[in-house]
Amino acid sequence: GYRGTPHTEAYAEAASRLSCPLCYNGDITSREDLKRIIDALPGVNAVMVGRGILQDPGLLNKLRTSGTENGDTDPVERLKTLREFHDAVLEGYVRIMSGDTNTLYKMKDLWTFLSKSFVSPEKQMKKIRKSTDVATYKLAVDALFRECQLK
Repeated sequence: GYRGTPHTEAYAEAASRLSCPLCYNGDITSREDLKRIIDALPGVNAVMVGRGILQDPGLLNKLRTSGTENGDTDPVERLKTLREFHDAVLEGYVRIMSGDTNTLYKMKDLWTFLSKSFVSPEKQMKKIRKSTDVATYKLAVDALFRECQLK
C-alpha cells in the first residue's frame, strides 16, 4: 500500500484552493527530502514523517537542525537509538500481543523499514524472516546489529 510517489502538483493545487491547513505526507526520510518539499511547495508548514521515523528513529533530530550541520549523530549513537527503538517496540508487542506468531508478524513488518538503515542486511534479514519464536528472532536481530554497518 505504500508504493508510488507523492503528487506534489496535486498538493499545490489543493493548497491554492483550500483555506484549511494542509499537512504534506510522503517520502520524507532526510533533510534533503524536507528541503526539496519546502522549495517545491513554499506554503507547506506541516509534514508527516511516519515511515521515515520507522526507518530512522533519529530523523526528527536531523530535520530540526539548521545551518550547515547535517544533523547526523555519530554512528554509535545512531545505532544505539535504532536499537533502543527496536527493543521498545518489541517489548510493547510482547506485552500486548497474544503469542510469538502475532508479535513476530508485527516485528518482521517493521524490518521492512528498519533494514533500510543498514548496508547489505540481506543475510541477517533472511534469519529474521525465518524466525518462528521470539528467542530465535532476538538472536537474529542481535546478529544484524552486530554484523551490519549503518548507511
